[in-house]
Amino acid sequence: MMIKQTYPMVLVDSNSHAKEVLAELSKRCPFVSPISEKDKELFQSYFVAAMADLPVGEGYGYSWAYITQMAHGRAYGQPLGLKYYNPEKQLLVPLSYFARPASSQTEWHFHLVRPMGLWQTDQFFELCNLLYELSQSPVYIKKIRDDEEMDLLKRPGFSLAERYPWHDNAFLEDDTKAEVIIDVNHTLSFLTRSGDNELKRKYRNFFRRNQQICWQRYNVRNESLCRDAESVVKQFMEYPQVKALGLSRFDDFSNMLSSLPLGINGKDYFSAVLYIANQPAGFYMAEHLGQKQIAGVYANIALRDKFRYSSEYLLLELLQDLHQAGIAVANLGGSETDGLHKFKMKFRRSQGTVKEMRWVVFDGQHHYYNKR
Repeated sequence: MMIKQTYPMVLVDSNSHAKEVLAELSKRCPFVSPISEKDKELFQSYFVAAMADLPVGEGYGYSWAYITQMAHGRAYGQPLGLKYYNPEKQLLVPLSYFARPASSQTEWHFHLVRPMGLWQTDQFFELCNLLYELSQSPVYIKKIRDDEEMDLLKRPGFSLAERYPWHDNAFLEDDTKAEVIIDVNHTLSFLTRSGDNELKRKYRNFFRRNQQICWQRYNVRNESLCRDAESVVKQFMEYPQVKALGLSRFDDFSNMLSSLPLGINGKDYFSAVLYIANQPAGFYMAEHLGQKQIAGVYANIALRDKFRYSSEYLLLELLQDLHQAGIAVANLGGSETDGLHKFKMKFRRSQGTVKEMRWVVFDGQHHYYNKR
């Protein structure tokens, strides 16, 4: 394990409550510091260890793309979010502070995102207690397995997150619906089978409707590519149906555009921009999980209203990219809505599995520790 690094917290959020709470957290807990680019190797070591004993296809939360998406702290000047890291206790917990959309008033809550290492320990429970004390709001622990949920619910102060829905329409954000895990080769085989099927038909229709198709590997050093990928994400977020749901914003994907995982694009992670008729039309991001032939898919963003069938085409091309790198299984993640879940299930076909992930909250009704 690496030696703990500390970085100064820069609090620029105009919300005085958030600024005060995070400043106090910084004073009272020396193990909390911002996540930085220098932390990639630290996180990767925990990802690999956590993935070692998981069933095939699981582990979607053990990736740089996921952690920096779900713990982003752009509202308070820390784009990659915060972390609690205690090297002596082998405990690493990404965390952030968000306003809950479903609350009638502006309520801020700490999120502990996929804790890692020896995390069900006194140090973790002390952290929950401190965060509740500082925020006076339930503390969310997200993206945990059902056995981990049961263990936490046996302890004082923990309860089901459904008591405090995050969104009115998606009470557990992207874990409202189960993760969809697919066999890459099996799904791609539908493109070459005889006869008709939905994936083959939509893939074919994409080429009938769209011309001058070009792909470019994403590179944060290429300013033109960065602008085009950013344009795709921003245009997608402006779609009326996306805005009406209010479940995603550009900030939720911005770290995928600015902070790529360790390694090589096309081997350790997979990120590309789609162009149609010289116009940016799509963006995808996936990441190799641990040391297994598994990848998590974290962005599949197509300007589908402008380019028909591009959503299916984009994901199928990403699966081709994974296949060429020897990836056998892809976890498409969970979903906020029935519609998105059904879209992902089209690619599972007759094989693959689904995996429900859980959230719990520490609601402070029974403090695990007395205040010291």
